[in-house]
Amino acid sequence: MAATAGLLHEFAVLTLYGIIISGPYMRKVCGAGKKTRTYWLSLDMSLRQLSMVANGRTLMHIQATDGDLPHLLGVLVAFLKGALNGWEHFSSGILEDGAIAALSDIERVNGWMPSTNDMNEGMLGTFWVHQKLKPSTTQHQFNAKMMKELAYYKAKTVFEQCQKQAKTANATANRQKCLDSVELILDEAKIRTLTSKELDDQLDLHRWLVKGLTMKKDLKLKDDKFKVVIAELSIIVEAGVTFSGGKDAGAD
Repeated sequence: MAATAGLLHEFAVLTLYGIIISGPYMRKVCGAGKKTRTYWLSLDMSLRQLSMVANGRTLMHIQATDGDLPHLLGVLVAFLKGALNGWEHFSSGILEDGAIAALSDIERVNGWMPSTNDMNEGMLGTFWVHQKLKPSTTQHQFNAKMMKELAYYKAKTVFEQCQKQAKTANATANRQKCLDSVELILDEAKIRTLTSKELDDQLDLHRWLVKGLTMKKDLKLKDDKFKVVIAELSIIVEAGVTFSGGKDAGAD
């Protein structure tokens, strides 16, 4: 229970951090020239209500009782303090008198990197890696290669699906062939004389004729098989099924 409460606090803090800091920051990074909204958090000491505000307008309300998140304020403050240390550490290089400002033009060109990690993710990442290995490849050539691989994958998937369907159809035909030689016995007295293997045949035949019967794999003992076969006779008769395979054996 304590672990669950801890996770809830952690998720809540990460969510709040993402909304009030990470979200606006990434909008600023990815949307150069666009106005970035100002976000701040209003958190009362009783933790009965959290309010998210953007440019003076409430975006959302999060109701949190003391019993659900009693330590949210302390955890959030501790997390923000730790995050501040991280921001100060990684931001020191971009100050006016920082390490980046002291770089020469050549050093800036050599040390340039994209502001986001988009190049290394998804299809962009695949293209990026491909260009590093084969720099002369054009975008059209890469797209053609991807489309060829996609077409191959689709054709392979269709082929495998057809194989699976053919295998299923073959198994069904083989089962039907085996059951064609099985006699459907409706005489209880005759059923009592059957061996365990013959009872298995009757169970298979019953399940071929009527769907939804007890699974055969659950029947281990001969006595259990006999009881089920007898019990299923009435179902077979009431269903009015016919069997075109082996000769039906009714009561003599």
